[in-house]
Amino acid sequence: MHEEMVNKEVIAEVKEVWKRFDLKAGIFSKKTIYALRGVNLKVFKGETLALLGESGCGKTTLGRIFLVLEEPSKGEVYWFGRSIKTLSKREFKSLRPLVQAVFQDPTSSLNPKMRIKDILFEPLSINFKLSKVEGLNKIVQVLERVGLSERVLNCYPHELSGGQRQRVALARALILQPKLLVLDEPTSALDMTIQKQILDLLKDLRQSLQMSYIFITHSINTARYLATRIAVMYLGKIVELFPAQALGKVPHHPYTELLLSVNLDPFNPIKPNFSTPKGEPILSFEEVKGCSFYPRCQYKKPTCQTSGPELVEVSPGHFVSCFERIS
Repeated sequence: MHEEMVNKEVIAEVKEVWKRFDLKAGIFSKKTIYALRGVNLKVFKGETLALLGESGCGKTTLGRIFLVLEEPSKGEVYWFGRSIKTLSKREFKSLRPLVQAVFQDPTSSLNPKMRIKDILFEPLSINFKLSKVEGLNKIVQVLERVGLSERVLNCYPHELSGGQRQRVALARALILQPKLLVLDEPTSALDMTIQKQILDLLKDLRQSLQMSYIFITHSINTARYLATRIAVMYLGKIVELFPAQALGKVPHHPYTELLLSVNLDPFNPIKPNFSTPKGEPILSFEEVKGCSFYPRCQYKKPTCQTSGPELVEVSPGHFVSCFERIS
């Protein structure tokens, strides 16, 4: 592993994590959906790790497992070097405020019947013993940090714009002074101008507060703008992991190349390729013996169908799961 990463503090980690969902396929039958297939991943102090991939690749499920909102079918989750399985209820409660989330749609994550001041005071009252005055002072401070004035305190969520609601959702997470924020497509429901404002705010907050982010996105341009490292996911597995500044500048996994080829970037002189890739993708309920990208890969070899490549470091900090790239 890259020397810079070896010396960094690990905030959170998953080891050999699998997640399966059993769904009814009829009266007497069921199908097993494999959302995650043996994922290993670390999040380091002060970094933004982007989980990049198409819908259904498992990135949101992985984010929820990092948050302990989902329990893995197999494997372990670690916070600050401690396995979640070994924590007592008291220890878990003390660590819970340090790992928070901001979701895609602030409208559904904010209680429409509560005023903003009550939405922000609720997590404080659950986790800390504070008076109303102390709580209000903290609320005003965190609102200022996310670019909102105390004028919104008595508003209800529907009285705010989409960008303001997302700033409130961010303030609710920040008020507990977390070390790790899991951000699940936090700007996709906003228009382009507001997206840029929120992304800039997230950048500034990470640097000033020395937080770590897991940033879940399907947008290559957003990952390039915000991330320090990028983990590319395909069918429940991480197929590539690399420093964000290397995006498009090194030989990538064939799936990453496919994402780059269809990316709409007005500043890229290479025109996007919208031709449909050959081959049918493997379905999420199929067990995979070889490489899951095999049917769609232009570099495939016979061994790829029977033997699944592991993530191998091909250059400092750059890991690829592809026989063509590691040979």
